Amino acid sequence: MKKLTALITVAGFATVFCAAAQAGTVSEAPTEIVHYAAADAANVATVAVLYRRIEAAAGRVCGARIAPGRSFPSAAWNHCAQGAIRDALLRIDTPAVAAYAASHGILVLEATTASRN
Repeated sequence: MKKLTALITVAGFATVFCAAAQAGTVSEAPTEIVHYAAADAANVATVAVLYRRIEAAAGRVCGARIAPGRSFPSAAWNHCAQGAIRDALLRIDTPAVAAYAASHGILVLEATTASRN
């Protein structure tokens, strides 16, 4: 079984540029690798598990979900996490995972469309 990885990075534009300004380069932004098998990204039964693992990794690289004194996720955290999830899903580039993400409000553009923008 072929093992693959999806690199989860802080993908929100503002967050990446802030990280780059503070750390010197974008490559120093927080990252996390999610390992998966090709069958995990194609099998409907395992897509949900893979998506939850990606979602959890995105949450970890984006830092504090809830700001002190608040009871809901910050807009910056939501933007960061959704961008990181989209980036990982673009790297996986599998219709089953993209469809599952879309059903959870994360729309993934095809890599060819994203590169033109």
